[in-house]
Amino acid sequence: KEQTENFSYNDFENAVLSVKGVKSVGDIHVWSQNPTEHHLTCKVTVKIEDVCDCDRIIGKIDEICRTKFGIEHATIQPVYTEQALQRFCKT
Repeated sequence: KEQTENFSYNDFENAVLSVKGVKSVGDIHVWSQNPTEHHLTCKVTVKIEDVCDCDRIIGKIDEICRTKFGIEHATIQPVYTEQALQRFCKT
């Protein structure tokens, strides 16, 4: 059985939500290139007060992917609330 068949989306979501600054996580996709190479993509909504701490947040989620879930390659896309965009992105 490939690892992705045993991947717990609930456990992953709970682990990511425990990272300071994460408001929500979604659009989670997991797949295997082969029996030893596993990939993940997800979108993470960052709390407005932690927008400037995105590098730490993404680094922590990447660490969770590798150490707790055996994911070698993760693409984590930060998503910002409308409030954050209005506050920091003047157009």
